[in-house]
Amino acid sequence: MASTSERPALKYAHLSELHLVLASFIEETDRQLQALHEIKDIAEFKTAWGAFPPVIFSDGPKIGKDIAVEYL
Repeated sequence: MASTSERPALKYAHLSELHLVLASFIEETDRQLQALHEIKDIAEFKTAWGAFPPVIFSDGPKIGKDIAVEYL
């Protein structure tokens, strides 16, 4: 009889593991967002925010063709 602390492997457990590419993306994004939040002047912040690239993968929609990016 198995003890109560032993659990069978979950069917989709592998999906909860962080992919290495995503992990590096998260680290870089956190660094860039931290730099943005350190800006005190609102005009400078808006300029920096507008220059922050949207996250679109190479096989994703194309800006200006499939989607439009607006900052309101």
